[in-house]
Amino acid sequence: MSDGPCPLERYLDVRRATERLCEPLAVEDYVVQAMPDVSPAGWHLAHVSWFFETFVLKTRVPDYQGLDDHYVVLFNSYYNGVGPQLERARRGRRCTGAASTACGAPTRSAAWRRSTSMRPSST
Repeated sequence: MSDGPCPLERYLDVRRATERLCEPLAVEDYVVQAMPDVSPAGWHLAHVSWFFETFVLKTRVPDYQGLDDHYVVLFNSYYNGVGPQLERARRGRRCTGAASTACGAPTRSAAWRRSTSMRPSST
């Protein structure tokens, strides 16, 4: 007997609800940072994924490998125990230098393919 949906199913339900909330946004809305204290929508979506990966998958899936090591800095908001964070005011800026690789790779579609490959089978 099950106590409810597994964590991955629950995460995917929440993610789909979040994506529905984001549907009216234009592409530019995901990257614009109106002021230093407000992170862009795209950063928030990535942060939630990073949080799930860091505090759920890495602690519960043996030998789990993170999607990209750069994400630890890019999408950590204030978890000092995990490591350093990207300065809040820079979350909407174009990435340069060493961080540019992490910002561009893997692509959103590659990350999506990986996340959907972890879904439980329906059989």
